[in-house]
Amino acid sequence: MIWSLLKLGSAACLTLGLLITAGCGASGPSNLAEVTGVVLLDGAGVSEAQVVFTSSEPGEQPATAITDAEGKFTLGTYWAESKESVSGAAPGNYKVTVSKTEKPTQEQIDAAMAKSKTLATKNLLPKKYASSKSTTLQFEVKSSGENHYEISLEK
Repeated sequence: MIWSLLKLGSAACLTLGLLITAGCGASGPSNLAEVTGVVLLDGAGVSEAQVVFTSSEPGEQPATAITDAEGKFTLGTYWAESKESVSGAAPGNYKVTVSKTEKPTQEQIDAAMAKSKTLATKNLLPKKYASSKSTTLQFEVKSSGENHYEISLEK
């Protein structure tokens, strides 16, 4: 009899533990909306560009992405609870910056390290899009519906 009660109690604890664990495994805040897009320069996709959506709301996390070979991106937002990026961005108004830096060679990296200097990198895209103070790019992320943005950069 006691053995049956112990087995029943263990099963109940295991079930409760699984339910609690499943709740803790959430993929991120539920208010994030999927945001996709493409970055173009002279009509061609820009690969390896960093896209940053900075909210006009104080305290809101920026959403970021790196473009693929065709210039396409999907935004992610850093979620402190899981210490990782989760897909999407909070609804709201954003200033958008886009930059792409020249990749240094191993020789350049080694030379900078030997001299204990910071390695300067060159932005390969128009300068005005690299700073939130100078960018003219602004988008609204909607809580429902499509959030797909074509970001056409001008030289």
